[in-house]
Amino acid sequence: MRWIVILLAVLSLAAGGQAATLNNQVVFSGTGYDVRLSDKANGRPIYEAAAAYSGDHSAERQQISTNILYRGLTRVKADGYDFALVEGPSTGSLTRTTMQGGRVIGTKQYPAIEYRLTGFRKDGPHPPNAVDIDKALISLKPKVTSS
Repeated sequence: MRWIVILLAVLSLAAGGQAATLNNQVVFSGTGYDVRLSDKANGRPIYEAAAAYSGDHSAERQQISTNILYRGLTRVKADGYDFALVEGPSTGSLTRTTMQGGRVIGTKQYPAIEYRLTGFRKDGPHPPNAVDIDKALISLKPKVTSS
């Protein structure tokens, strides 16, 4: 067992990225959250706000979705944007692969939720369905259990 934990730590450090961050959090706490700037489209930032969770937390899916949306909007706001186009949530899975001696000895899948957020400034154009981040954060804050 100790080798698997060490191997996971080494793989996570080598892999980097959102999947590794989520994997580490899920393995150690049952839920994982990560928000990062993933790309730019037409000069606009696109953020990926993702969460993954173990089966023990399946009943908390709606709460996890609220928490990750709040975290995503908070990050977009912190980067200086006033409105966000929110896409999602979309669902998928995070796959953890355990290897030993260069061979795959096991895989585990965790349910995942992702939002894509595009930031817009108040002094520029934004789509009519973009949300006012301040208003959205005020609305979400009472529902958030983890920020």
